[in-house]
Amino acid sequence: ITEAGFGADLGMEKFLHIKQPLLETNVSVVVVVATIKALKLHGGMDEANLDEVSISSLEKGLENLEKHLENIKTLGLRSVVAINKFQSDSTEELDFLENWTKALGVPYGISEGFKLGGKGTHKLANIVKEEANKGSNFVPLYENKDSVYDKANKVARTIYGAKEVKYSKKAKDKLEKINHLDFPVC
Repeated sequence: ITEAGFGADLGMEKFLHIKQPLLETNVSVVVVVATIKALKLHGGMDEANLDEVSISSLEKGLENLEKHLENIKTLGLRSVVAINKFQSDSTEELDFLENWTKALGVPYGISEGFKLGGKGTHKLANIVKEEANKGSNFVPLYENKDSVYDKANKVARTIYGAKEVKYSKKAKDKLEKINHLDFPVC
């Protein structure tokens, strides 16, 4: 178990392409940790009002979470959504999120480790363990032998949804110096 960094984009992608090949094991599940507050913020809710119940902001914010789950699936991995529960989270919002994850077929669990210690993460840990035991099949976006341009284009388009990648002259000059190397892109 490791924390790969923020998001199923930058942190996860770099972990999978750069670190995982050097490990003695393969990633079997990715846990995406979110909060109701962060999802509502992504949905356009004002930060000062995040303690208020807003299913519409939560629903809009789920677009962000859905992209992270899409990235995980694209890379051939299983996912679990974990919610760090706050006292201000309403039952209505938690139920909405749980039903949304069920509709996607993604396991969901609540973490109350901050409030309850280990007891507050026991159910979530069992969900993660169950998913991890099912295994996954990581499919890299690129091969190390690919050009640095192909690697960057695949990451930008697949993980970030870019339509195209444009390079400045300065960037092209720097990339040409490393284009011959068979290393992952960072």
